Amino acid sequence: MRRSIRELARRRSIRELVRVLRRAKQEPEEAESLGRRARQCLDSLGGFWWRARELIASRLDVFPTEFCRHLEGGGETGDARPIDDAQELVARVLGSMMERRLEAFEPRPVRVSFFGQVHTATLKRSGTPVWVVVRRPDAEPQLHGELAEMESFFARLSRTRELAYAPWERLMRELRASLRDGLDLRIQAHAMRELRKQVRSYRGARYPHVFQQLCRAEVLVAERVQAPTLAEVEARALDVGGPDAWYTENDTDPKLLAGRLWKAFMRQLVEARTLVPTQGPEDILLLGNNTFCYRFEPFVLPSELGVPRSEAFHFLLHALLRRSYEGAFFPLLRLAEPLPPLEPHQLKKVVSREIRAWAQRSEVKTLPGDLRSFGALFDTVLATMRRHPIVFDSAVLRACQELRRLEGALFSLHPRFGVAGQLRRFFKRSVRRAARRLLAAQAATPPAPDWDVIGQAPFTAREAAQDEAQQSTLSSLPFASEPTAGAYLVSHVAAFLSVVCLAFVAVFSVAAARVALIIHLSPDSWVERTLVNGLRPDLLELGLAVTCASICAWGLWRLAVRFAERDSHLPTRRVI
Repeated sequence: MRRSIRELARRRSIRELVRVLRRAKQEPEEAESLGRRARQCLDSLGGFWWRARELIASRLDVFPTEFCRHLEGGGETGDARPIDDAQELVARVLGSMMERRLEAFEPRPVRVSFFGQVHTATLKRSGTPVWVVVRRPDAEPQLHGELAEMESFFARLSRTRELAYAPWERLMRELRASLRDGLDLRIQAHAMRELRKQVRSYRGARYPHVFQQLCRAEVLVAERVQAPTLAEVEARALDVGGPDAWYTENDTDPKLLAGRLWKAFMRQLVEARTLVPTQGPEDILLLGNNTFCYRFEPFVLPSELGVPRSEAFHFLLHALLRRSYEGAFFPLLRLAEPLPPLEPHQLKKVVSREIRAWAQRSEVKTLPGDLRSFGALFDTVLATMRRHPIVFDSAVLRACQELRRLEGALFSLHPRFGVAGQLRRFFKRSVRRAARRLLAAQAATPPAPDWDVIGQAPFTAREAAQDEAQQSTLSSLPFASEPTAGAYLVSHVAAFLSVVCLAFVAVFSVAAARVALIIHLSPDSWVERTLVNGLRPDLLELGLAVTCASICAWGLWRLAVRFAERDSHLPTRRVI
């Protein structure tokens, strides 16, 4: 009975949430009050619904900005209870390795969630403090039940007339895959190891080390970096000396640190195409000496942007750098989902005007950071495109959300942080890095084959094989093939006969011409009159003689040459 009442209450909360979202789309002026109501509904559902709340909060292309702001932050809410026998669970999963590698395991968890909980411990050999993440044994069945509720919720949204254009079914598939992957801590361990390799190449940046040998599907062990966060340092404004005292004591230049944070994010966005999941002021640990470390966030995987979206971001930033505001419009469309039937040129003038106004504000360093940040640009563009409607890719919206959070940290470090100047310097160095990577790849790649030579190789090899076979055949004969005296005699006799034949043909031609002149021709025919009057007898004789002699001589000469060539290869009769 209690279970049925609880299910009815949850279904009622889901229906109420759908109505609130529909009203938020219809009535933007009531966005703040509706955002608070939606937050209450999602918090009452508890469990894994906080991930659905984060997904809805990122849809700035569907809901008003004020509505989404009320859904952001807060993390998990609900009545998650800690595991009583967490240490026994870790010992059962790791076996004897726990006794050999871990010590000072704190039974009381530092953080409790519906995925699991986080404990502190220390490595025996090195004394490195670590986090020990333990998955809840009942997390998978609970997730299975709540996924069914989420599927019903997103199906209702897709049937709502005002919200049907958004890809809710695909977003549900992405959310289901993300939640299921979060249950297997081996996937997060692999992602952390790849992120550490990526972040290690950024100047002044670090990422916690994950101990692969101590990671299982239910347990993950990662380095615990002990340092204050940027939010904690900035909260010392009321202390003596304020945050500047901490920066001076730890040899940290806030301006230089802000530039390194910005470059690290841009390299993740444009070059690596993988974003660190947490980059807000409370997620950045300051290590001193202008270095920082990203905070370890359990059960959250990095955001994969993909090649097409990353290239679109690259073209967008490059267009802004060249001040080609109309050229920046089409990369924005490439960041969107497949467009509905509309004419893009209707939006081009409006969006280009908004981008131009933002670019002018970004150059004025005395303005507040909220007006000249990239977050302000994306909020304006999304508000313009929300009226058409055009939806963006979920990975793009998460990247914009993380960029907005990072810019809050940047402007707290350096209030006059220049976005345009930093973007210009980033692109110069990015081109150099791309050139170095290309040269390194070319040096590591074997030289490309010469396809012309390779294409001729079979024919060349075949000809060489035929020549070799012919030589071996001739060498295997029991006689030698070479010119003989008989061959020379036959060739000379043929040449003599050709001269005699030439003389005979010439004499015969002259005699035939004389006989032709003795014959009487009648003057009645105009052809015969022309032959008698127009042609000279001596030229006729000469022409006939030369023509006949030339033809006969050429034929006899070819016959003699062929006979001589054939006879020159006749074998001798002596045996080798």
